[in-house]
Amino acid sequence: MTKRVWAGLLAGILLVTGIATSASAATVTPKVDARSAVVADVQTGQVLADKNGNERMPIASISKLLTVYLVEQAIKEGRLSMQSQIKVPASIVAISNEPALANVPLSTERAYTIQELMEMALIKSANAAALALGYAVSGTDTGVNQQIQDLLTSWGIKDTTIVSGAGLTNGDMGALTNPKLGADVENELSARELAIVGRHLVTDYPEIQQITSMQTAEVPSGATGTETIENSDKLLADGQGYKFTGLKTGYALSVHSTFIGLTTLEGRQVVTVVLGSDHTFSQTVAMLNAVKSAMTVKTLAKGTVIQRVQVEEARAGEERFPIATKTAVSMFVPTALRDGKLNMTIRSNNDMIAPIAKGHVVDHQETVFVDGGTTAERNAANDYLASPPKVDLIMTRDVAQASQVVQWYRDAKRVIMNLFE
Repeated sequence: MTKRVWAGLLAGILLVTGIATSASAATVTPKVDARSAVVADVQTGQVLADKNGNERMPIASISKLLTVYLVEQAIKEGRLSMQSQIKVPASIVAISNEPALANVPLSTERAYTIQELMEMALIKSANAAALALGYAVSGTDTGVNQQIQDLLTSWGIKDTTIVSGAGLTNGDMGALTNPKLGADVENELSARELAIVGRHLVTDYPEIQQITSMQTAEVPSGATGTETIENSDKLLADGQGYKFTGLKTGYALSVHSTFIGLTTLEGRQVVTVVLGSDHTFSQTVAMLNAVKSAMTVKTLAKGTVIQRVQVEEARAGEERFPIATKTAVSMFVPTALRDGKLNMTIRSNNDMIAPIAKGHVVDHQETVFVDGGTTAERNAANDYLASPPKVDLIMTRDVAQASQVVQWYRDAKRVIMNLFE
């Protein structure tokens, strides 16, 4: 049992400097040939590298991941399955036959499973297949656009204009063009926003990697045929020292190539984003190498004692009882950070009252952060896509309650002592 009264923060916690949670102050500023680039830890959202990460620019076919997320959501809710059969509208079939666009030819004469359309959209970056997935989710040719905007808003990504669930420009949408928008209008997000998208996708639906990691697949083509498609993500075959499991390439005339990747660094899954480059794969690897040389992973182990606290009405009287982390937390810490370590702070003061069972959570969701070095270095190390990682604190021992007689005696003693102060 707890009361919200006791004072005292963890010794050594920095109260004035704070923790950077929204500023783009990542430890590594990658020297890459790209307009924008980001690396972020998937589990914690810690931003490890950032170059111009807040500027929005065309994301092209990376947009398909948003449509795929909505499909996965519909599958989870039971509205679709990977084997659901989809008849594709003629307006979308027409786009599949545009020679200037990446596609697998579709036909109104056959039905396609969600699995087949997902493979087309994610492996070959087939635009019409992505539009067909949007149709399957929304029930209309372009209804998915608003659903994507709503999804982004729910993730804190606001004021977006989505013109295509495939990442096409408005002018490339054929009969589905939005007459209220110019032909050159296209989906735009920042590298940091795309890292949020990638993080949500692989955290909520990790099974998507079964498709994004495929180098080839055989899919239906035309009215009766099939074709073998190849993945445009060349890092799947040769990760240049890293093992990639996705996620998506893209190309926009205004910024050239775009790429969002998923790999592991120091045993932890990270999402990479490179926008506006003619060499997205090599620049992705260069950025990862820069992070690898500048940072290392440290862990605040499960059961780490954070503080010793006094418990009211405890049989042991004035004894202080240890509280510890319920789970382990790992984060990247700059190797150059003086006395670099993971630390914790307690948001609010608690008073605890016996009895308390061993393992009982006595403080919920307290912040873990990288400590050490200068204020600027700490802020850079504590840059996150959202909020910092948090962990519960538990009592490490059973704390028995004193008898009522003992409590009366202690109360009387305090009253008498106060009289003579």
